[in-house]
Amino acid sequence: MAARTIRSESHDADATPVARGVRPEATLVRGIAFVTAVLGAATAWHYHTLGLTLSHYDARGHLVVARRIIDSITPGWQQVGAVWLPLPHLLNALPVQIDAFYRTGASAVAFSIAEYAIAASAIAWIVQWLTGSAIAAAVGAAVFALNPNVLYLQSTPMTEPLLLATTTVAVAMLMYWCGRTVTRGSGPAHGSAPTRGLRYRLLMTSIPQGR
Repeated sequence: MAARTIRSESHDADATPVARGVRPEATLVRGIAFVTAVLGAATAWHYHTLGLTLSHYDARGHLVVARRIIDSITPGWQQVGAVWLPLPHLLNALPVQIDAFYRTGASAVAFSIAEYAIAASAIAWIVQWLTGSAIAAAVGAAVFALNPNVLYLQSTPMTEPLLLATTTVAVAMLMYWCGRTVTRGSGPAHGSAPTRGLRYRLLMTSIPQGR
C-alpha cells in the first residue's frame, strides 16, 4: 500500500507541470486579451486622429491588393498576394470592398487589433506555462504589448500583427503538444506561413515527428 501511494504521489508530481500548462490561469489570459484589445483600439484611434494610419506606403498597398481581388479590371485569384504572401489579403478581401473600410483601412486595423491581443495573450500563456507565475506572465505580455513599434503596427493594415499572432499561438500549441502529445501545433504554423516568408522555417519545425 505504501509503495502504491508513493508511486501515485510521484505520478502526480510528474503531472503537475502538464496540468498547470493545460490551464495556466485562463482568467488571466482572457483578461490580458481584453485589456490589450482595449489598449490597441485606443492606440489605433489615436493614430487615426493624427492621420498616421495609412502613412506607410505598404499599408495602402495591402488595401489595394485585397480590394482588387474582387474589384479590378482583371479580378480573380491572380490578384492574391502580389509581392506579399496571401493570407492577410484573403482575410480582408470582402470587408475592404466597402469604400469606407477601403479608404480608412478600418477593417484591416480591426484585424490587426485582434491579432495584437491574441499575440499578447499567447505570450502570457507561454510565460506562465514555463514559470507557473501569473506575475511573470503579465509582465511578459506587457513587455510585448507596450512596445511602441508593436502599438503602431497594430494600428495599421500591415501584415506584422498577423505574423505575430500566428507565430506566438503556434509556439504555445507546440509547447502544449510537447507536454500532452497532442498534435495541434502545426495549425497556427500553417497559418503563419502564408503571412510572411520567414515563417516557413517555423512550419518545418512544427511538422509532427514520431516519438
